[in-house]
Amino acid sequence: MLIVQMGFLSDALDWIYNKILNPAFNFIEGLIKTILTYLFKFVLSPILDAVMPIVLDFAKNLLWEFISMLLFRVEQGVLLILDCMQKMFNIYIGLEDSVKLDPKTGAEIARGSMLLLLIRDSSIMKILLLILVAGFAFCFLCAVFATIKAAASLEVREDRSVMHVMHLTARAMVRFVTVPLMAIFMVVMADTILVSLNNAFTGQTGETFSLARTVFTLSALDALDVEKHSDAKYYNASTGAACALDDKYHKIFYHAPKDANDNTIEGATDHYLILDDVVRYIDIKKIDFLMGILLGILFCLILLIADLYCIERIFGVLVLLFVEPFFIATMPLDDGKRFDKWQELFIGKLFSAYGMV
Repeated sequence: MLIVQMGFLSDALDWIYNKILNPAFNFIEGLIKTILTYLFKFVLSPILDAVMPIVLDFAKNLLWEFISMLLFRVEQGVLLILDCMQKMFNIYIGLEDSVKLDPKTGAEIARGSMLLLLIRDSSIMKILLLILVAGFAFCFLCAVFATIKAAASLEVREDRSVMHVMHLTARAMVRFVTVPLMAIFMVVMADTILVSLNNAFTGQTGETFSLARTVFTLSALDALDVEKHSDAKYYNASTGAACALDDKYHKIFYHAPKDANDNTIEGATDHYLILDDVVRYIDIKKIDFLMGILLGILFCLILLIADLYCIERIFGVLVLLFVEPFFIATMPLDDGKRFDKWQELFIGKLFSAYGMV
């Protein structure tokens, strides 16, 4: 009896589901589908068509602004390294003065090119003095040997006589005194000529020429913000004929910071390193980062080689000064031929910086 009742209940529930609930569910599902289709087709679709381009454009601009800011910081870092390497080059080569400070008080003792300060350093001077004394002794030995050789020679030649040896020895003694003084004078003269040539090529405007500022200005020649400055289009590379490194806007980044009287502010941070100064005139998204970063890296590599060469030049000049007494000492033996070679090497090494400038 219980089994019969459960079968009847199952049939009743199936009839209710198939005849009442299932049609009701299908009707509600179709109604919801029709309403959603209508809403999407006639309400949401026009809204999305109108809003999505704006949203996508905003997202694209936001992403490019983020990437531009990242690339701008990378370019700033490369140019900062370039500026430091140029500063090192100027100091090593003698375009900027080095300063010697008192280790106890910190007061300035001397100022000049790095090579000149090294030569005038007390420790270097003591070493040169000791080598000079050794050169005197070596010159005496060479003179004795040359005199014995001349006296024992059977040839009667004026260039091999004892008097000629004594004459060469006297010349050597004089040069022991005059050559170091002349070497210091030539270092000072070389530094003066070098600075004069640099001023002639770059223009003597009271500021130091900066590769970093030049590279940044070149990369931003077509990046002036025309929305903030109505006349900026006349100074952009692609839209105006007034574009130049030294025009109304670009000169702010091309030159060193200046005060109200147009005088260079010593030690001030360049404008391209200050974000507020850059965004005041430049649209960062329009900067040619590829050119700026690649040019910066290229000049860094060039200056690295130049810096190493300048260091080698400084040590080369010092070594030539250290060995100079021994070349003078051989004058009684070879009529000064070795000293002439030393003189050529010294002058060549000292003035080899002109090509790099």
